[in-house]
Amino acid sequence: MIKEIEINASSLKGFPSNDRVIRKVSVYLPPDTTKSCGVVFVLAGWGSKSSKYLGNDSAFGVALEDELDQMFVDKKIPATIVVFPDATSRLGFSQYIDSPSLGNYQAYLYQDILQTIEDQLPIRKDSACRGIMGHSSGGFGALWMGFRKSDIFGHVCASAADSFFEVSIKSSLPTIIPEIQNAGGVESFIESFLQHPNPTGQSYSKFLTMMTLSLAACYAQNPKASLLLGDLFFDTETGEIKQNIWDKWLSFDPIYAVEKYVSNIKKLKSLVLECGRQDEYGLQLGHRQISKKLNHHQIKHELVEFPGKHSGHSWRFAERIQKMASQFNLN
Repeated sequence: MIKEIEINASSLKGFPSNDRVIRKVSVYLPPDTTKSCGVVFVLAGWGSKSSKYLGNDSAFGVALEDELDQMFVDKKIPATIVVFPDATSRLGFSQYIDSPSLGNYQAYLYQDILQTIEDQLPIRKDSACRGIMGHSSGGFGALWMGFRKSDIFGHVCASAADSFFEVSIKSSLPTIIPEIQNAGGVESFIESFLQHPNPTGQSYSKFLTMMTLSLAACYAQNPKASLLLGDLFFDTETGEIKQNIWDKWLSFDPIYAVEKYVSNIKKLKSLVLECGRQDEYGLQLGHRQISKKLNHHQIKHELVEFPGKHSGHSWRFAERIQKMASQFNLN
C-alpha cells in the first residue's frame, strides 16, 4: 500500500532559493505494520521525484509496488517501509546535500522525513535497520549520506552515482557552451528553459546544460550569486577552467571524498556500487576508482557491473531493496 505523507521541511526554510517547504513523500507500507519495521530510502536522479519508480507504464513492465507486494507474499523480504522523497529544487535538483544556497537537503532526509515517518510508523530506530539507495544524482546522494551519516543509515546502495567529475562533468563543456551562447548568456538560457511548457522534454543538449548549471549551487555554493546561487568552474565563452572554483566542485567528487570520510564509511554495515558497463558518463570508471580507494582502506563493499547504459535499469530496484532489507536484524 502507498501512503502519502506531508512533510513540513524546516531544513529548507529561509534559504535564498526559496524552495518549497511543504513536500509530499510517497511511502510504501508492507502488509503488516503492527511490528517493528526497517526502512529504505530510494533517491531519484536529477530533476526527478523518486515516486516515479512506483509505477510502470510499459506494456511489459511490472510496477515496483506490485513487485514488493509479491516479495512479501513469497516471504522474501522482512517488514520494511520504503520511502520515496522529493528533493527537487527551483533549478532542478539539490544533489541531496546541505547548501547555504538551496537548503539543507541532506538534513531534510534524515531529520524532516525520517523523523516524521518514525513519529507516524513503527520503524526501528537503529542504523542497522535503515538503508538508503539511489540512481545517478540519487546514487551520489546515497553515497554522500553513507559517507557523512553512517550512524543514521547503515546500508548504502549507489547506482551509477555521480563521480569522476573530470570526465562526467568536464566532458559536457563542448555541448553546453554553445547552448549558453545561443541563448545570450546563462540567465537567458535558464529563463528560456524554465519557461518552456515541457522543460525536461527539450533537446538532450539543453537538458545537459540545465543540469550542469544547476550543480553550481550544490558544489560551489554562493548565496550571493543572483540566479545560479553558485559559481561556474568555466568561462562561458572560452571554456577555460577556473581552477579555484573547479577545486570546490571536485571536493564533492566521491572519488576524493573517500579519504576524508574513511572512519565513517568503515561503520557502514553494507555498501554496494552498481553501474552499467556502457554508462555514457563514465560512471562505471568512477565506481571502479571509488572501489580501489575502499580496497586500499580495507573497507568491505561490492562492486557490481552489468550490461547497460546510464538509464533504463530502474527495474533493478526491487532486487536492490530486497537484498538490502534482508540484512536488517528485526528480531
